[in-house]
Amino acid sequence: MLSSYKTVKETGSHEIIIQKSRFIAHVNRATTETEAQHFIEK
Repeated sequence: MLSSYKTVKETGSHEIIIQKSRFIAHVNRATTETEAQHFIEK
């Protein structure tokens, strides 16, 4: 198992356009599976 790892500090989003294709990413910190599922449903 890893002794340390990186995690999400705060909610954010980013958009990038590559060759006329639009890619959008949304991230949110979740400490439980329920919180993660709620974010995915939004």
